[in-house]
Amino acid sequence: MKTAKKRPILAPSLAWLALIAATLVSYFSAGLHEAGRTGLLVVMLIASVKVLLILRCFMEVQLAHAPVRIFFGIWTIACAVMVTALH
Repeated sequence: MKTAKKRPILAPSLAWLALIAATLVSYFSAGLHEAGRTGLLVVMLIASVKVLLILRCFMEVQLAHAPVRIFFGIWTIACAVMVTALH
């Protein structure tokens, strides 16, 4: 039985633009020293979204089986939580 091919969330060019925009936002928000822990949380949240975008749009994880997609989603969240907690 053939499975239907899933469409990517974003076209690669739109994903690239989103990654550039997210990089600029995290760069400027990291420079706000008054933000403290909040600034770190914002940067880690943006970094996690960027990782998920790369996984889904460029590494085609959306075409993998559900356990693989779930694993990479949990892995991304776990890494962000660990880095934030250890900072």
